[in-house]
Amino acid sequence: MKKRILIGRVLLLNSNLILLDEPTSGLDPEGQRFLQNLLLSSNKKDKLILLSSHNLYEIERICDKILILEDGYIKQISSINEMFKESDDMIVEILMKDIDDEMVLKMIEQFKELTFISSELNKVRFFSKKNLNKVKLQKFLKKDKGELIEIKYY
Repeated sequence: MKKRILIGRVLLLNSNLILLDEPTSGLDPEGQRFLQNLLLSSNKKDKLILLSSHNLYEIERICDKILILEDGYIKQISSINEMFKESDDMIVEILMKDIDDEMVLKMIEQFKELTFISSELNKVRFFSKKNLNKVKLQKFLKKDKGELIEIKYY
């Protein structure tokens, strides 16, 4: 509750510069979504919001640009899509009619290239190397009990 109050207080100040360090850590999923939606709906036109986080899903959802620091120096400034175009990594987003923890664990066992990011309702997201066998993944998902709706790679 202290964290929620502090974040609310910062947002009520209506400052042109807002600095948030891991703002959703320690919040329950509902609180995380609420804060993310609040940041998305705030009038960013006249504000600069600096967000420090290790949660790339959160950064991708909220931020227009990302700044990567290494040893105290700016290494890169870009959009998250630009960052992944330049790397050997990608994000895999799988949308299924029904998906559960057991199925996610099976995917991670079967595909060592996948690193879990997040899961919500019927969507799961992974980091992966670009050399992931996409055909094999799609066949795996179709043969399992779930109904595959869509796979996005970016």
